Amino acid sequence: MDSPHKDTEQSTPDQRRHPRYRLKNAVIITPAGICEVVNISWSGLAFRGNSDSANEQFFSFDLLDTKGDHLQDMQAEIVWREETDRESSGPKVSFDYIFGARFREITTHQHDVLENLISSGTMDGSVSPPASG
Repeated sequence: MDSPHKDTEQSTPDQRRHPRYRLKNAVIITPAGICEVVNISWSGLAFRGNSDSANEQFFSFDLLDTKGDHLQDMQAEIVWREETDRESSGPKVSFDYIFGARFREITTHQHDVLENLISSGTMDGSVSPPASG
């Protein structure tokens, strides 16, 4: 079966080191515009955007949610992208792609904000957490 992530290599659940958490009402602001956060982990995030949302492999972004958490000046690398069905992107905004990004460098302050975001998220059932010791 062909991989749905045709543009770059995909990280499979077996290769992921951290469980994913869904965030409600969170967006990232990139140099190319605003994108919707799908899920987040300690090592990266998935987000919906348009084709120009992540033109560069390496990019910076801010993440905001409705609780007031603000993750500023995060550095990330696009590791995969997948074209989406515009009808399934949501009722209010249509996005062309879903992207997977890996965090690059995280400061102590960014780590603390990320911890708040993850603790308020819901475990994403599509990815199993890593087996414990």
